[in-house]
Amino acid sequence: ALPGELLPFKKGAFHLALQTAAPIVPVAIKNTDSMMGKKTGAAYAGTIEMVLLPPIETKNLTENDLPGLLKSVRGKIAKELSMESEKWKTENL
Repeated sequence: ALPGELLPFKKGAFHLALQTAAPIVPVAIKNTDSMMGKKTGAAYAGTIEMVLLPPIETKNLTENDLPGLLKSVRGKIAKELSMESEKWKTENL
């Protein structure tokens, strides 16, 4: 994945949040691209930035709301990461 690119989300945590009415706290993790070896799985020392985004309440949602909830959480994280992705593209021209 490129910096700032999100891989597909697993739905299990979203189902659990809906079943227990627990809020979802989106987390964007930045700067990991420079710490992971490309296709090797090797990890290197470095500093990451974790951004905790505002919680999303689920207490009035049902399983029918799952697709919209997933899209909302993904959108919030993607928006936060897009700044890092644009920075990476500019620095690596």
